[in-house]
Amino acid sequence: MNWVALDAVAELAASKGCSPAQLAIAWLLTRDEVSTVIAGASNPEQARDNALAADITIDGSELEALERSLPAVPGGAVGALELRDHLRGA
Repeated sequence: MNWVALDAVAELAASKGCSPAQLAIAWLLTRDEVSTVIAGASNPEQARDNALAADITIDGSELEALERSLPAVPGGAVGALELRDHLRGA
C-alpha cells in the first residue's frame, strides 16, 4: 500500500476544499493519455460531486508533487477499500 501517495492526495484535496475522489478525477483530466473519465456513482449526490471535479484546477507545482508521490509501476494502484480505511484512520 502506498500511504505516501494517499496522504499526498488527501492533503492536497483538503487544501483545495474537495474530496480525494474529486482530486483524483481532476488529476485524471490533466493526463494527455486520458480522453474520458468514467466515474461510478451510487447515488445522485456522488454523481454531482464527481461532475464538480471538472472545476478543480491543479497547478504545475501541485501536479509535480502529486506525481512524485505516485507509484511508478501499474501494480502500485490502491484499492478502493484500502483507500477508504486509510482516509478514515482505520
